[in-house]
Amino acid sequence: MAWCKQGLGDDALTAFIFKGDGDKHEDNWKKLEKIGVGAYGEVFKAKVQLAANECEIAVKQIHIDKENAKKSAETELNAYNKLSHERIVKFYGFCSYDFEMFIFMEYMHLGSLASYIGKNGALKEDHVRHFSRQLVEGINYLHNKNVIHRDIKSVNILMKDKGNVKLTDFGICKILEDVSKASTTNIGTIRYMAPEMSQPNYGHSVDIWALGCVVLEMLTGEMPFSKIEYQQVQYVLYKAEETPLNHLKCDLPVASMEFLQKLLKVNSSERPKIQDLLNNDNYITGANSFSMQLLLEENTILKDELAQCLSRMEEMENKNKQLIQERDEHLKICELDKTRTESCNLTTFEKAAINENNLERSFNLLTEDLSKSGTITPMEDNLLNFKECSQNPCHTGFIPVQNLKREHLPVDYQKNLSTAIQAMADLTVKVTVSLVSPGRPAVWPQHINKPYPTGKSGRLGSGIVCGLEKITRGVRQGGSIHKKLTTCPCNECKYSPTPKQEWWEATVQTAKQLIFDNTEANSANCMLFYDSYNSHESYLNSFTMANSSTEMDLCRIKCTICDPQIADKLKNSLELMDFSLKKLDKELERLKDVDKLAVFVSHPHGLPKHVSLGKWKEKILVGGKKPYYQFTYSTNACEGCLGAFVYCLGYSGLTWWKSTIYGGPYV
Repeated sequence: MAWCKQGLGDDALTAFIFKGDGDKHEDNWKKLEKIGVGAYGEVFKAKVQLAANECEIAVKQIHIDKENAKKSAETELNAYNKLSHERIVKFYGFCSYDFEMFIFMEYMHLGSLASYIGKNGALKEDHVRHFSRQLVEGINYLHNKNVIHRDIKSVNILMKDKGNVKLTDFGICKILEDVSKASTTNIGTIRYMAPEMSQPNYGHSVDIWALGCVVLEMLTGEMPFSKIEYQQVQYVLYKAEETPLNHLKCDLPVASMEFLQKLLKVNSSERPKIQDLLNNDNYITGANSFSMQLLLEENTILKDELAQCLSRMEEMENKNKQLIQERDEHLKICELDKTRTESCNLTTFEKAAINENNLERSFNLLTEDLSKSGTITPMEDNLLNFKECSQNPCHTGFIPVQNLKREHLPVDYQKNLSTAIQAMADLTVKVTVSLVSPGRPAVWPQHINKPYPTGKSGRLGSGIVCGLEKITRGVRQGGSIHKKLTTCPCNECKYSPTPKQEWWEATVQTAKQLIFDNTEANSANCMLFYDSYNSHESYLNSFTMANSSTEMDLCRIKCTICDPQIADKLKNSLELMDFSLKKLDKELERLKDVDKLAVFVSHPHGLPKHVSLGKWKEKILVGGKKPYYQFTYSTNACEGCLGAFVYCLGYSGLTWWKSTIYGGPYV
């Protein structure tokens, strides 16, 4: 249910705002931030105003440039409006404006099941059975109404909370088919599509197959056919007649495996009817008891989290009182001895703080003696859950990227530095690698006593987009030919009747020990724009190794992007970072006393982006085939930070895209 202040109900919301009359009703609703994007449109969070009441909804915006397609869409949406079930995302209505259609739907606060699995991994079997029953209830309702969803996948399953899921987009896929004139084989994601969908005629059983794929994804934490290349899935499905279970690399609980074997039958006539699953299958009928268990567990967790939060708040309050007292004492000393400003060896930042009688703006307050300052910098609460972290147990020095303010930075060049850090954050990616290459060496090059990391599947790290090149009809922006390709080579375009003729080649830099070779690069996944839990994330995958250095612990991987919005955002961030760093270099030339700031943005423990502030201490010349400089610094890091780009202020000789958090033999 859409959240509403003062108990505003869905009936009032629907009656007041969306009557399907084709008007935009722009006085009644306001578009907020983007929460999703697809091949045919975008999804926004929106605010609806009704007198003094306010509520949140989701708005899907689709571009329709033909009148007959618009009429067809209206027919489908009017049919959608007649459907109502607790396991189906509520539909509030639609309207159109010029060539844009706005579809108003229930806002689901936790986002998609795909996003939830991506953040939390595989679900426990009881949780899977609980969600499976809810999905069966929703599918059963649709099938009783003679509606085939045709596009069931984890992205189209939304979460109201941790115990409730709902189906969405079943009416939308038919609209998109009419709008794009796409062939049947391009509806939905091929990894979830039943084998018979390659033929023009198919029935309700395609939803049973897709349900099996989603159940498998919940149990394993990975999409079906995740271990084989996207372009091979068609052959496996339509020629070899294999199921995702043929490519399973792990053992599943017996009950779950038996349930999946029923659903994932190549012959559609052998799959069970949805009504039989709902009434007679023990995997579904026995899932009722989990709902109460889940509520009890959630209640216990909330109580524990509240107690921990109150304890942390009390601890932080005591430490802040101590810091304020120390600050006041320091100010008194500085006021009594004004000559200290000229005679002692203060940095520019300390002088500015004293002159302005405001040590809270001083950079040293954030960076010096972090062990003493403790939790002075704000941090993401969930970092405190990782108490087993050996590198940085208290997680001091981390600032959630959305909480970073200019006041956290040196006063002499706050503007350009904050701009550079924001651009750096937009380019930072969360890196997940699912495979371990057999080609990893036993020891570091030239260091026989230093074992090389063996790696583990599902390891996490950070990286940065350091390059982006546009390619149009196979011609690079520099004029060279790109392997005789004239259309986008991404997996989606390969099987599209209208592949895009314009795409971008993105380069991501990270640590070599995180992604050692091409085998590991192929299994890597990079999450873009993961600034907070409410962010709309995008993903990059299908990487290939561009170049690397084991000794420098550095690698660059490449992939294809054909979404112009993502490409434009990355392009603007690259240009902004380059521009702001050049302006910083000019500012540093006029300053005689420059504090050696070291800053990086990363995903500690796989959480949303955090900024780490500290100082670089010394520059060390490291030998080898190609000598290079290595820096030591006080900036705090922990698991998940490996591979992040480090910017060392005050050393203009450092090329920004060649610096990463290092885990090599010299550490």
